[in-house]
Amino acid sequence: MDTMIMTGETTTAAPAVRARRITRARVLEGAGLGVALLTAALLNFWNLAANGYGNTYYAVAVQSMLQSFSNFWYGAYDAGGFITVDKPPVALWIQAISAQVFGFNGLALLVPEALAGTVAVGLLYLLVRRAFGPLAGFAAAMTLAVTPIAVAVNRTNNMDTWLMFVLM
Repeated sequence: MDTMIMTGETTTAAPAVRARRITRARVLEGAGLGVALLTAALLNFWNLAANGYGNTYYAVAVQSMLQSFSNFWYGAYDAGGFITVDKPPVALWIQAISAQVFGFNGLALLVPEALAGTVAVGLLYLLVRRAFGPLAGFAAAMTLAVTPIAVAVNRTNNMDTWLMFVLM
């Protein structure tokens, strides 16, 4: 228990909660994260509908997964549930849920991937900033945001974006 010592000159007591000061460094950190996220979102979502359904193999699998819970659970490629996809179906589950909510269309399949890629940029910033500081976090996040293969994969319905997101 803290006790306050009073003297004739001053009274000292630490406040229970101190208000955070907004410093220039904190504003720059927030701006760096914002620029990285905005860049990633712009590159991942720009004219996303032009990609159609993305990889038709996985689009057909999602369409099959909407037919029955068994197809959904096992990641069935065909409506009869006889053939499954070649990868674990977790990323396809997310696409199937999106297609169930928004209807089966190209954007319902591609938006979850683009969103995961954008959030991965933010996660990378936070992880690197914690260990190496805000400048390194910004450099890492911007590198991921503008790397051509990362942008290309984030704009398809392949599972690699979710793998990258989960690994972070």
